[in-house]
Amino acid sequence: MSIKKFFIILIALSMLIFSGCSSTDAISENNSPDIVVKGLTLKVSLIQTVYEMYNVNVSNPNKFSESYYKNSSRSDYKHYKWLVKTYESMDNEMKKILNNLFLSRDSWDYINSVINLDDDCSVEDIINKINSDNSLNLPDFLKKDLDKFLNYFYSEYFEDYINKKDNFYEKKAHELNKKLSINDVNALKFVEKVSGVTFDKNYKSLMYYSFNPVETHSFEYDNFMISTISPNSTILDVVSLPFYKYSRPLFKTLSTNEDFLVLSKQLQKNQSFVNMYKDLYTTSYPFEDWCLENLISGFAKYLDYRYYGSTYEHSNYVYDLKFYNYLKDINFNPNKTSLEEVSLDFYKSILD
Repeated sequence: MSIKKFFIILIALSMLIFSGCSSTDAISENNSPDIVVKGLTLKVSLIQTVYEMYNVNVSNPNKFSESYYKNSSRSDYKHYKWLVKTYESMDNEMKKILNNLFLSRDSWDYINSVINLDDDCSVEDIINKINSDNSLNLPDFLKKDLDKFLNYFYSEYFEDYINKKDNFYEKKAHELNKKLSINDVNALKFVEKVSGVTFDKNYKSLMYYSFNPVETHSFEYDNFMISTISPNSTILDVVSLPFYKYSRPLFKTLSTNEDFLVLSKQLQKNQSFVNMYKDLYTTSYPFEDWCLENLISGFAKYLDYRYYGSTYEHSNYVYDLKFYNYLKDINFNPNKTSLEEVSLDFYKSILD
């Protein structure tokens, strides 16, 4: 991103935060925020931190590298050193159990099982919920390992660690919620307005702080869209995350659209598109979902652009940036052309 474009975004964002949304597209009605930021909670941070420690020390030290944490922030680097020191202090038995926990599962599987627990749930609540979750199909030895390790890790290390930082993150959450409330942010209504689609659920976004600056997790239950956010997340990040999440149900009707299914078959002739599908989506997901994912990511970028003038020059996938630019170029208006129709027209233009 050029310096000029960076300052354009910065100016637009400062107007959003301190003066209310000045964009004519932004929702200014007196609506209660549909985004709520929360501090640290055991049901998210316990397992996510265990998994982060596993990645830093065992599984993925290249991605979870010392240099990444060091360049992120001073507090993130201190967190990294705590992860390393904690792992080194554990005996070999616990290190082996830690490895067992994530041989066939990752943190998302475990946290997804407990995400609907109360925010003040205990370690015992977390362990019982996971071990009684038949969908996880955990073998008995893994249930015992989970019980042993989480109790050990919490009592020996994590209870003190999270308690010391709890107030700090509560204050950060309070400040972000205050900015959301002052500006009457309602991302759901904004997405409905720009897309021309009315959701069949009254979605709410919950954002939980976590210690992990490297990756985030997303979950969904009932009408809640849930994300973890890093310690360095800004108001821009918090508003942008729901745009991606809310974009997903917008395109669900396309999955059964015969014209779209024909187009997706034709898109399989594009080798670079297919190669990235194999790298990122694997064969466990239909190719049609990959075609939809490019549209979802592109429309989320477009929502950022419409909300506070954010511009993009990079692509997450193959066609998301092109779809974002396509919507800008045609000045997409849902009162003239539906999102479904414009999506079909876009892929037709790619194939021409």
